[in-house]
Amino acid sequence: MMPDRNEMLPFLIPLAIVEVVLLLFFSAVSKSSSQVLLGTGGAALGVYLISMFPKLDAFLPARLLRGMELLQRAKSPEDYYAGITAAGLMVLLCMVLSVGCFDWKQL
Repeated sequence: MMPDRNEMLPFLIPLAIVEVVLLLFFSAVSKSSSQVLLGTGGAALGVYLISMFPKLDAFLPARLLRGMELLQRAKSPEDYYAGITAAGLMVLLCMVLSVGCFDWKQL
């Protein structure tokens, strides 16, 4: 039996929030839109490259993209809690740093 969409939603939302917060952070730090896109894309590429190391894979938000394992009941929701926690910490850190950088930025 397939899980309900409502069961999958909590695991996909943190990844979307991380991307939006990275955009906000690089917007506060950078001077041009191309730097914002390069920073966000570079962060996503970095997370993808780090996920190639099996010991670090459990703690990366990119693991939240692999929902098929959860749908097929190969993994349990508890296996994704480390990734959700890491995504939450990244959101908190980026928000604090972007507020600090935006205060210093001259408009």
